[in-house]
Amino acid sequence: GTDAGWSATREIPTENLVHSPQRSRSVRLRITPNRDPFPRSRLPALLHPLESYEDYAATMIGIFANAMGTLTRLPARPEIKGLVSATLAHPYHNYKHRYNFFDPDTFFVVCSLVNSGERALAERAKNVLLLTAQYIPKELVVPHHLIFAHNQVLPAWNALSTASQPGPNIFWTLACLRYAGGSGDLDFLQEIWPTIDGIMGSLLSALEEESGLLDMHGPLWIDTIVREGLTTDANAMSVLLFEELDRAQAGLSMLDRLDGIALRQYATIANRIRQAMNLKLFSKDHYITQVTSKRLSQHPPNKRVQSVQVIQTKDMWDFDANWIAVAAGIPTDNEQAQRVVSATSSQLGLCGRHMPSWVSAQRYDREHTYQDTRGVRHTGDGAIAMARIAWMEGQARRAVGDVLGFERSLLGPLQRTVLREVFLPERYGCHGFPAKHRFFPEYPEVVGILLREVRYGLRIEPFDVQLRPFSVRRFRYRAGALQVHFEPELVRLTVPGSTPRWVRLHIGSLQPRERYSIRFRPTVESGCAGPQASHSYAAGELPEVVTADALGEVYCNGTVGQHCELILELL
Repeated sequence: GTDAGWSATREIPTENLVHSPQRSRSVRLRITPNRDPFPRSRLPALLHPLESYEDYAATMIGIFANAMGTLTRLPARPEIKGLVSATLAHPYHNYKHRYNFFDPDTFFVVCSLVNSGERALAERAKNVLLLTAQYIPKELVVPHHLIFAHNQVLPAWNALSTASQPGPNIFWTLACLRYAGGSGDLDFLQEIWPTIDGIMGSLLSALEEESGLLDMHGPLWIDTIVREGLTTDANAMSVLLFEELDRAQAGLSMLDRLDGIALRQYATIANRIRQAMNLKLFSKDHYITQVTSKRLSQHPPNKRVQSVQVIQTKDMWDFDANWIAVAAGIPTDNEQAQRVVSATSSQLGLCGRHMPSWVSAQRYDREHTYQDTRGVRHTGDGAIAMARIAWMEGQARRAVGDVLGFERSLLGPLQRTVLREVFLPERYGCHGFPAKHRFFPEYPEVVGILLREVRYGLRIEPFDVQLRPFSVRRFRYRAGALQVHFEPELVRLTVPGSTPRWVRLHIGSLQPRERYSIRFRPTVESGCAGPQASHSYAAGELPEVVTADALGEVYCNGTVGQHCELILELL
C-alpha cells in the first residue's frame, strides 16, 4: 500500500511470503461492497474532499477505469516497462503493436496517473516518459509512437497518416513538467532537463526570423488534416509550453540544478510568437489556419538540389486552434479574447453543439487531408468531435471567465456521459453518435483533468502552484499528499514532494481587496526547511500579511511540500 492507497500498511516483498513450518502468518482483508468502476475503499479519503460525489466519481473513472487500463506489458518482453496502449483491452488493444502516442494521447494518461495521488501510479507515469526518452535520437526529436516488431521496441517518426507532427515534442515535454510538478520529483526534472533542452533547440530551429513564427511541417494533434507552415495550432500551443518551461527553468536555475546548461529566453520567445500571431494570423474575430510562407526543400539523394516550397494561406476556421490561442493568452486583451470565444461559439453549427468539441467550421475534405501509405485520404477527422479539443476549450472559457459556457456547454454534457457510460469512443460524429475506436480513454481522462484544473482550479507545476477555483467556492480535496481546504476566508494547502520546494503561489477566488495572514506550518519537524527556505516565511515567525487584489487574487512565494502546509486566513 501507499499513503494514498487502500491503506497505510507496509508493503511485503513476495519472497518473504514463502510458507515455513516454523512460522505462521495471519492475513486481514477489508472487503467493501462496490458497484462503482473504481476502488471504493478509497472513498473515505477522497470523497471527503470533493464538492460532489459526481465530481469524485468522474475523476476516479478517468483514472482507474480508463488511464490505468492502457498500461500494458509485452508477454514476449516482460522486462520492458512504460508501455501505454492507445485503447483499453477488450480483449485486445486497437492500434495493435503501437504504443506511447504523444500526439497527445499518452500525455493525458500521464497526467491522469499523476493526478491520482498514488505514488505507484506516478512511478508508472515516470516509466512511460523514460521509455520514450530512450528512443529520442541525437537529433533530439520525440518519436510519434513506439512499435513492437521483431521482438523489439522501435521508434516511429511519422503519424499513421504519414504526417510529420510537432505534437510529440510539445506534449512529451509538457508531460515531463506535469509529472515533476504533480509528484514533486525535482530530481527527475534535473536529470531529464538536458534532453528537454535539446528538444527545444530542435523545435526553436523552426523559428522564422522574418515572421517571428514557428514554421511547422505538419498539424499539431490531428494527424490526418493538412496544416503546414506558419500555423495557429502549433504556434499557440508552443507559447503555452514555452511559458511553463520558463517557470521551470527559473526554478532549476535558482536551485543551481541546471548543470551548466545555458538559459533559454523562453518568455521572450513566447511574447514574440504572441505578437506575430496577432499581426499575421488574426483576422477580424478569429485566428486563421495558416499564412503564406516559403521554405527551402531539399531533394534526396542529391541534397544540394533545392527548391522553394510555397505554402498558401488557408482559413478553415479551426475551433481547436482558436481555443488554444485564447487559452495561451495570444489575444492582446480580454476584449479580443472574448470576441474570439463568442465568434467561435457562434460558428459551431448543428454538429458542433451535440458533443464537445468540434474541429472546424469548414470540413477538411480530401483536398486538405494526407494520403497514407495505402494511398487512402482519411477525411473522418475533419468532421468530428475530440476530447483534446474539449480540454483546450475548457481552458479558453476559463481564460475569459465564461462559467456558464464551461459548465453547461462543455463539462456538463461530458461529465454526464462519463458517469453514464464509463467507457467512451475515440471520437463523436455529428448528432453525437460514437465514432472510430471503442474503449478509448481520452474523453474520461479529459473530464477528470477539466474538473481538477478548471472547476477546482488546481495546477501544480514544478515551481508554480495555482489554486484558482472557477465554478466552486468552498471545497476540500485530497489526492495522496495533495490536500486542499478552500474557503474565501481560509485556505489550507499541502502539495506532493517529500522535499520542500520553493514555489510561486497564485491563489484566486478570495475576497477582493481584503487582508490575509499567510504562514507556512511544518507538519513534521523541519517540514518547511528546504532549499531557499530562508527567503520564505520561516516556521515560527509571526504571520506575514498579503492583500488580495480587485479580482480576489493573491500572489506570493513560499516553501511548500507534503510536510509543509500553507495557511492563508482572512484578517
